[in-house]
Amino acid sequence: MNVVLRKAEQPGDPWIPAGTWEPITRADGSCSAMVGCGECGKNQNLTGHTITADGSVTPSLQCSFPPCPWHVYVKLEGWEL
Repeated sequence: MNVVLRKAEQPGDPWIPAGTWEPITRADGSCSAMVGCGECGKNQNLTGHTITADGSVTPSLQCSFPPCPWHVYVKLEGWEL
């Protein structure tokens, strides 16, 4: 399934709402994102994923909190490098 995640409305909030994303800076200074799972709402980062200039994420995103079944192809709406 393909899913478009909208940018979180309250950047810097300690909890990212389900189905949204927020930009983060990795330890090496590169940009990435933290997402709120669209199924269970738990937050996870996209370390180990690539985000293209148009916001497409590869590989697909699978929730890292079993038994959550959320496994989708994601595009981050409003992603800008």
